[in-house]
Amino acid sequence: MEIKKICVDTVEKLKFMIEDLSSKEEISFDTETTGLNISKLEILGPSFYSGGDKAYYIPVGHSTGKQLPLDTVLTSIKLLFDKIKLVIAHNIVFDSKVINKYNINIEDKYWFDTMIASHLINEERFSKGLKFLAKEELGMIMKDLGQVSEIDKLKYSDIHKMTKYSCDDVIATYRLYELYKEQLKQKNLEKLFYDIEMPFLKVIKHMEETGILIDLNKLNDSKKKIEKKIESCVNKIGSFVGSGGQIDLFGNSVLDLDLDSAKQLSEFLYTRLKLPILDTTKGGSPSTDLKTLELLKDKHEIIPFLIEYKKLRKLLTAFIEPIPSHIDEDGRIRTSFKDHGTKTGRLASAKPNLQQLPKEDKYDVRSFFICSPGTKMIAIDYSQEELRVAAHISEDKTMIKSYENNQDLHLTVANKVFDLGLDGESLTIGTKKYEEAKNKHYKVRSYSKFISFGLLYGAGNQGLASLTGKSIEEAQEILTNYFNQFPKIKEEIDTINNRINNYGYVVNMFGRRRHFRRNKNGRYDSRAFRQGFNFLIQGGCADILRLAMNKCYKFIKDNGNKAKILMTVHDEIVFEVPENEVEFYTKGFEAIMETVVNLKVKLEVDSGIGNNYSEAK
Repeated sequence: MEIKKICVDTVEKLKFMIEDLSSKEEISFDTETTGLNISKLEILGPSFYSGGDKAYYIPVGHSTGKQLPLDTVLTSIKLLFDKIKLVIAHNIVFDSKVINKYNINIEDKYWFDTMIASHLINEERFSKGLKFLAKEELGMIMKDLGQVSEIDKLKYSDIHKMTKYSCDDVIATYRLYELYKEQLKQKNLEKLFYDIEMPFLKVIKHMEETGILIDLNKLNDSKKKIEKKIESCVNKIGSFVGSGGQIDLFGNSVLDLDLDSAKQLSEFLYTRLKLPILDTTKGGSPSTDLKTLELLKDKHEIIPFLIEYKKLRKLLTAFIEPIPSHIDEDGRIRTSFKDHGTKTGRLASAKPNLQQLPKEDKYDVRSFFICSPGTKMIAIDYSQEELRVAAHISEDKTMIKSYENNQDLHLTVANKVFDLGLDGESLTIGTKKYEEAKNKHYKVRSYSKFISFGLLYGAGNQGLASLTGKSIEEAQEILTNYFNQFPKIKEEIDTINNRINNYGYVVNMFGRRRHFRRNKNGRYDSRAFRQGFNFLIQGGCADILRLAMNKCYKFIKDNGNKAKILMTVHDEIVFEVPENEVEFYTKGFEAIMETVVNLKVKLEVDSGIGNNYSEAK
């Protein structure tokens, strides 16, 4: 069927389009704009398609050519959206924010985002872009926007070229919708998609539109502190003296080593210092990432300085320095949250990346996130969410009992694995005997904490040996003892490994999938098995957080939209609420987060209140 691509440039054509589409229950929708910054962009025109033989583009913002007045078009498409039940788009958050800027709100409609659908069906895709998916899934070859007009001159683009381009977008989106709605059903992803992901996109829209107020003076203070500390780290590395005398890197001074070069750092660590290779990159080179350096920190005195340097450089370049360029005229930053940005299901963010914020507040980098006058900031995060999800998934009786009895899980693990002989009272948080036991056995408790979290992230005997200073054999003995005491964890790990071998993917408690690729030998390597169990935990936590944020957003709307969700960082949600209603909202949000799902162990949260994010932590 040939589809006519109609340029709606007269009132008569507009009336015809509205009549044609108003009888439909679902419609695919797109907007062409002068840019991506919502506060600065202008709309060039919207486009629509609903599966028939006609697609429509309505030019309203081009500098030349026949087009309709914006107000006339807005009035008509508002009437159209009132009659539609399901709105389909590729990256619907962006397009909904564009029309919301012009006072058209489609939040009360059902949404279908083909970008998110493609991610749930196969998170391993090379790209989630519409042009890529149209070619891969539909065989459609589509033009890039740069082939229609120079990107910085979109207002001057030819209306007829833009009509074809924009109509192709909504046609491809609708066809992907038809394809993906069936695949979601076949792969048992409907509940995850419709009940969790699509409502969550409306929360993302809310956060991105709300933004966060920034105190530039505090930001600059933090920047200076970090730069000074980076300089100190470089100086310490440059003047470092090891057991064999002054370190002579490559026959020159230490400053000839580019600390930001993975290749040079790898040669220094593994060739010069002859440190053990604990992990490799995808390309097969010895790893120099932070996770690997943490495992090596007791192997050489220079490693802690490298760790500090890497953390601070990442914080400075990926987060602190870019922020000023992202501050809008109202003093707020509006980060872009990516619901398809990770394979585990964790939310990502960009411009700036809020997920880079360090958990410790050593440099007070969180203090420049401030709340509006007359409000307070509330930060609520889950307590040991990953371990609680692990207890639920594995159904390990010792872990479940520990949480039920308000016992310290890390001390419980230490008591079992290292045979400390502690009684129940000594493990119960809040008792005098517990404080005594915790202080006395702090070292083995820290070992146990590493074992518990390390297993979630795939650490093995080498990682444990590096942390504890024990031999590989001793570390393996500890792990063996751990699995003997917590056999259900081992059973779950083995089950996941078998599932990967048999099917190539694993499924979390909400139906989210994580696929794995075979290596060149046709097998799944150890990294896949480590990531499989980790995905069950991280993916489960991510979806619990989505559910909680969906319910918190509904709670806000049910109470007059006086509170806001500002952002989420890992397993934490940050709110802005009226200062005279802090107690009401804190209790409400806590209750939602702790009861949002029924696990075999109780979810618990920790809350903080302040005038900025640092105080609320």
